[in-house]
Amino acid sequence: MQRLSICVVFVVLASTVHAEDYTTTWVDIGQSVDIYWEYNLSGRAFIVADVGGTPACLDYWWVAWPFGQVIDEGNACGRATFELPGVSSFAFGGTLRAGHAASKTRVRGTSDERIAHRIPDISF
Repeated sequence: MQRLSICVVFVVLASTVHAEDYTTTWVDIGQSVDIYWEYNLSGRAFIVADVGGTPACLDYWWVAWPFGQVIDEGNACGRATFELPGVSSFAFGGTLRAGHAASKTRVRGTSDERIAHRIPDISF
């Protein structure tokens, strides 16, 4: 009797992030929210803030890790681009925050990022 073996092969393709792939966050009056978080990455975060399709102004700042330093990015209206904090600002990661909305504001964002530092494998 012959045995029949069937092999099933699944092909997994790595997907890339497209400009259409963005996250949406809402900022209420008097609230500050985390809109982007990164660790060991370099690149840029692209943000658009609006109220009903009209550009809105928000204050932006990074909380850089591991020391928790605050990097003020200032006030931006509508579209904004932010460099991810890195070694030059003594950061290994960070959280981009937005706040001081005049009304409930929609914030959409995406990023262009890559690994900043390779961490060597350590075996024991």
